[in-house]
Amino acid sequence: MAAYDADAIASLFAEESHWRDLVVFTWHIRTFSSRDAIREAFTHRLTETKPRNFSIASGRTPPRAVTRAGTECIEANFTFETETSRGSGILRLVPAPERSKQQFVCWVLLTTLDAIKGHEEQIGVRRPRGEEWSGGFGTDNWLDVRQRTMAYEDREPSVVVVGGSQSGLGIAACLNVLGVDTLVVDNGNRGGPARPSAG
Repeated sequence: MAAYDADAIASLFAEESHWRDLVVFTWHIRTFSSRDAIREAFTHRLTETKPRNFSIASGRTPPRAVTRAGTECIEANFTFETETSRGSGILRLVPAPERSKQQFVCWVLLTTLDAIKGHEEQIGVRRPRGEEWSGGFGTDNWLDVRQRTMAYEDREPSVVVVGGSQSGLGIAACLNVLGVDTLVVDNGNRGGPARPSAG
């Protein structure tokens, strides 16, 4: 990958293999099946994404022999980064064909977007701790700021989500955790799960 050599990457895959990418390389949810399809996909993605720093995922199950879909394989969890993101994945290796010089080839590869650099979720050590609300009397408290934020009198939202369903509220919550100012609009008087119509 460091050499952006899609042919060399494809040579590490079984003829019948699968790569499922969840956003990190393709910005979509895509599945590529067969060595040739994987070679073609990497040909168009490597120089754009610049993947690097691959390593076995710490704190996860170490590489091990498992059986998946009736196939014995070696499964490993790994992490990596690209030019714009941090990701993780799962690699499943199977024995190579007898004529191959390699011991194993890739059968299944999963790559997943974990974080966009500069827009990491405000969780864990990045979670707001509330010190900004301890300034003393005479300053805005949390409710003051919340009501002013909800009014949108001094700005436009970065994103408008149409529909306050579970999906709409979920994507708005995720965007806000990423620091993206998001407004949800709905034609009902309350958001949440879909409700049966009155008619």
